[in-house]
Amino acid sequence: MRGKLTVECNPINQLISRLAAAGELLTDPPGDPAERDRQIARVVARFPFVVQAPDWLAFLHDYGGLTYVRDGFSTGFFGVSHNASVHILDGEGDPIADGCLLICDADPPVLVGCAAFGFDATGERRWGVYGVSEGGDTHWFAPTFTEWLESFADAIT
Repeated sequence: MRGKLTVECNPINQLISRLAAAGELLTDPPGDPAERDRQIARVVARFPFVVQAPDWLAFLHDYGGLTYVRDGFSTGFFGVSHNASVHILDGEGDPIADGCLLICDADPPVLVGCAAFGFDATGERRWGVYGVSEGGDTHWFAPTFTEWLESFADAIT
């Protein structure tokens, strides 16, 4: 019963449940919460601005990352697990692109043609989640990960 209450009370869990009901979902629940916390601490140490996204950090703690597939659409929510998606620190390439710390990719692009999404990494724009087009243009979406995730879930489910 407690697990059900957690899902009902936590908006991120509700949105992840929506995604799971509409497609295939791969997550990596923490087998070792202390190791997950160490990985999150590495992310915060490298990108201190993410403390402005406590909901995203909670997502990382609970899920590690995520891959979602449905009807020819796939997306990876980058995180701190090699099992669920690309590890944000240990994956290939730089996680910063077009002034954003990339947290998600989408194939094909969704939400006004955005192929990736991330938090502002410049400190020069308003805080929040930005969409990044394949051409490098950025578009502000939401002030929080949770609000962005809701828009994303609306667009793909």
